[in-house]
Amino acid sequence: MKKLFISLAFIFISLFIIDRIGGNLMWHAYQNTYSTTCYKTREVVNNVNQDVLILGSSRCAHHYVPSIISDSIGMSVYNGGFNGACIYSYYMVLNYILAHYTPKIVCLDLITSDYTLTNDPFKSIHIYAPYVGQNKGADEVFIADGSYWKYQLSHLYRYNSLSLSIFSRLAVRYVPDFDNGYYPITDPHSYPTILRASDTPNNIDPLKIQYLHKFINLCKTHDIRLVFIISPSYTIASTDEYKPLQDIAKEYDIPFLDYHTKKTFIDHPEYFKDASHLWEKGAKLYSLIVSKDLKRIMAQ
Repeated sequence: MKKLFISLAFIFISLFIIDRIGGNLMWHAYQNTYSTTCYKTREVVNNVNQDVLILGSSRCAHHYVPSIISDSIGMSVYNGGFNGACIYSYYMVLNYILAHYTPKIVCLDLITSDYTLTNDPFKSIHIYAPYVGQNKGADEVFIADGSYWKYQLSHLYRYNSLSLSIFSRLAVRYVPDFDNGYYPITDPHSYPTILRASDTPNNIDPLKIQYLHKFINLCKTHDIRLVFIISPSYTIASTDEYKPLQDIAKEYDIPFLDYHTKKTFIDHPEYFKDASHLWEKGAKLYSLIVSKDLKRIMAQ
């Protein structure tokens, strides 16, 4: 029995040492890779210091051109949109940024999945797993997801969803050609042809609503001006599609810019890559429109 105990202790200690050494090696690789996802994540966590921060999912990442908005409103702008992001990751990003800088304005580009029940709602937060233990507000989301202690137990496990991304660009030394976080969709050469009506969501997720409130209160605590934005889609929106978001905006007196229900660009499919995303031509025109409305809001 004593030998068995010693053998098991040796195995666990060896695994612990291997995990910590492997975790350190992966952290070094993560810090030196130039994959688009890892590079932008590092920028968001460590370096963002612009006056205006725009957060959202892939629609945000591809719809807002910071240089155009900045020229119009006279303030520096960063596009913090990520593919697949949701309210949980927006909340994490804001916590990471507030650890070193406080933006003046946050624009939150929202979609229906930011308040409705979805499969695997925490999926988008795991790109921040390398930073577990470094920010209390962000760690709170990992705890809600149930992954916090897994990442604490195994440092190698933090890179489970990132390893392919890390090694794909580890040997390629280049800086992604971002315009302060924005990366364009090039001309797809074919555009959406069928205009469908979008479904009105009715499966509200209470936890997502809770995190929307937490996000708002975090902005209020740091005296950050918050703006809700719904960007264009090549679908017909129902009049109450965004009612839960509108109600929250009204409760907190948050400006609500809705370019979907108002059918912005609906007569111009040539601006869209697909039903959900503008390509670069549409994004540039849309950024001009947003700039004018932001300028008006700032003057109030």
